[in-house]
Amino acid sequence: MVNLPVIVIFLTMLACLFVSSGDLTWMAAWAYLAITFAALLLTEHMLRIYRPDLRKERSGRSDHTIPWDRVLAPLSSAVLPSLVLVVAGVERRFQEEALATSAFQVGAFAIICTGYGLVLWSMLSNPFFTATVRIQTEWGHRVISVGPYRIIRHPGYAGVIVCNLAVPAALGTAWAWLPAIAAIAAILVRTFLEDRTLKAELPGYLAYTADVKARILPLVW
Repeated sequence: MVNLPVIVIFLTMLACLFVSSGDLTWMAAWAYLAITFAALLLTEHMLRIYRPDLRKERSGRSDHTIPWDRVLAPLSSAVLPSLVLVVAGVERRFQEEALATSAFQVGAFAIICTGYGLVLWSMLSNPFFTATVRIQTEWGHRVISVGPYRIIRHPGYAGVIVCNLAVPAALGTAWAWLPAIAAIAAILVRTFLEDRTLKAELPGYLAYTADVKARILPLVW
């Protein structure tokens, strides 16, 4: 059974793409919707089996969310990604020819799938993976160093960044890079602030950073 949040996300994305473009024949948009919907369904299915504790109480916003993340979380995960789709749709409405080849777009879709896969892997590896930043004292919050967390400290954010990088290319647009870059910038700020919070408040995290030095990309940052 598909839950309400998944339906709302899908319908919002559909509206952003097709109301702005006015073109129901836009195959790249349909392909993006299909891949995203499949990823959402797979995530729901896998969490239901392996991480049922993340599906409700621990996947939504909490009253204990750190104040700065009450702004950054919706900005980076909803507002700016939606703007990417709207800008891509407007550009589709007025462009005279495709800005990307089919082969290039297929490669971009493959990158999007990789990003979604990294996010799901992070969720399955981390029982404290939540939608907003907070120290989950009620759940016995502790450092996680398995799965992708053995390589980078914030693999969920890394997966979202990968998706943001690929979406404009997959949709064959150019101007959508502007809100996509803004979304990536917001995620990087969020990563920095979350990492600082965990160092200060989560026991054992500072020692973990000595072993896993990369926040997002090994040898870079």
